[in-house]
Amino acid sequence: MKLNKSQGDLLKRVIERWEADGTIDVSTADRLKESYTVRSFEWKELAKYSFWIAIVCGVIAVVLVLADHLIMDLLERLFLSSYSLASGVFAVGAVLVYYWGGATTETDALQGFQ
Repeated sequence: MKLNKSQGDLLKRVIERWEADGTIDVSTADRLKESYTVRSFEWKELAKYSFWIAIVCGVIAVVLVLADHLIMDLLERLFLSSYSLASGVFAVGAVLVYYWGGATTETDALQGFQ
């Protein structure tokens, strides 16, 4: 079993505590200590993901610079058309963001315990 550093430290302390309390014998403790490995931090993977995030941010920046006039015209028409239309658009947007945030938080919380 491969664990990260904090999980490996916790498991090591638990096994040592069980051994000290007499819950398990020395041979069982040694077998449990050899049943897992602590994986090192993957710097190459971090660099790869950072590179892709930088590329995506660059593309978003270029698209937004090019679409600046289009977005400003759309917002201007939205605010100048009627107050109720602007309120409705922002209310729908707020509801969507609220439900999207709740759904991802629930999913992320459950993944931590699997």
